[in-house]
Amino acid sequence: MFGDQYSILQWCFLIGALLAPVCFYARKFFPKQLKYFNPIVFVGGMLNWAPYNLTYLTTGLYASIFFMYYIRRRYVGWWEKYNYLISAGMAAGVAFSAVIIFFSVQYHPKSVSWWGNDVSYAGVDGGVGRQVLISDLPEAGYFGPTKGSWN
Repeated sequence: MFGDQYSILQWCFLIGALLAPVCFYARKFFPKQLKYFNPIVFVGGMLNWAPYNLTYLTTGLYASIFFMYYIRRRYVGWWEKYNYLISAGMAAGVAFSAVIIFFSVQYHPKSVSWWGNDVSYAGVDGGVGRQVLISDLPEAGYFGPTKGSWN
């Protein structure tokens, strides 16, 4: 299992074991700076970024930085009064838009053709036309790691 492709994985357990005391002593010696830092939440937050294209998340990141850093430091009174209202408004906007989209497009199904809907059916992924980018198989007869490299 720890052969060619995933050889770094065997060291990740050691890295995780060594990072626990580092985080413990860092919090002990810098309690004010690391008061709100939780390494488990930090790593879990990074895992949420992994499967997505970053364009799904960068807009929210910029909005968060703007409100939580700039507005909070310069306009504290306004931020205290309207921060949760803006957050609730954005969450309600997502829910209302889902209802509108459901009744306008999905309740009585309509066929909408634009590049965002048709791109998954184009090219090699779509199953139309050329199906394989590389049609010549290696001498082993398959793609991937060689047999015996998973021990």
